[in-house]
Amino acid sequence: MPFSLWKDNTEKSMDQILDNILNYKEWHTPEIDEFDGSVLRFTLNKRYSDNKHIQIGETEITFNVIDYEHEKVRPREKDNEIRPTRVQTITGFVIVFTDGKITKYIMNKSYIPQTLTVLRKINNYSGQLEVSDEKFSIKPDFFFWVVNKVIDFPGAQLGDDQNVGIQLVTGFKGETDDKLAEIIGSGDRILNLISTLTFLLETENLSRVEMLLQHKKDTYGMKLGINSYIEVELEKYTGRYMFHPEEIQSPYIILTMFLIVIPDLFAIYDLEVENDEWNNDRKRSFLNSIGTTIQNRIQEKLGLS
Repeated sequence: MPFSLWKDNTEKSMDQILDNILNYKEWHTPEIDEFDGSVLRFTLNKRYSDNKHIQIGETEITFNVIDYEHEKVRPREKDNEIRPTRVQTITGFVIVFTDGKITKYIMNKSYIPQTLTVLRKINNYSGQLEVSDEKFSIKPDFFFWVVNKVIDFPGAQLGDDQNVGIQLVTGFKGETDDKLAEIIGSGDRILNLISTLTFLLETENLSRVEMLLQHKKDTYGMKLGINSYIEVELEKYTGRYMFHPEEIQSPYIILTMFLIVIPDLFAIYDLEVENDEWNNDRKRSFLNSIGTTIQNRIQEKLGLS
């Protein structure tokens, strides 16, 4: 499931924002289905009666979750007699959280205009600056770096303080998630190198990378891609939140990933680039080593060396 991070710029407190959302019946103008005159559904519900808390590093984060559901008429189907075809139901949830100073949102939608539209709609915002996106910069070079870590440093803990390890990588091509290869940080190195070669031959079209990432004692499944595409694979999570009730487990995992796990991963990559530990020369060396190793192994099998 894709997610996106947004910032509230109104300087309202989290409680003020939640109160306004829950008072939607006072400000929301019901929309009418012109075909039959029925009122289109619009509901906003707070998941927890009392706000929840999670410790992220040295900071306590306060949060709640708004579950929303609203209907809208599909323009092309406005005269269709079958209501499920004529009327679309949109559902989702928003994690509203604060560190006591700034309030932000995590939506279970990617960074697209429709996501911003939903955020404005549930807040009754009408201007252009109340909410802004907060994207992660993800460059194609990052994909090379990730694969290099899995192949040349299997099981290694990355970073001085972050304690991050990349356990598995799967390459994806374009926007259709066509699986190219699976690269695991263990097992037969030659098979991994062949998978890696397949993976890297497609880099011109590569837009996403899936990984299984260990952060401290927890393991997270995620997909990262260009244009700040972030998908959280909740079913692959293992760690301290596993035995929490589902309604609290998912927000814990998502908040931890957005506020510390993903930033830690990018911080390690950025630091290696800054310190010249990862650069074009090292990338070329890595690619050359793949070809050389595979070629030597083939020659061994053919009795040519």
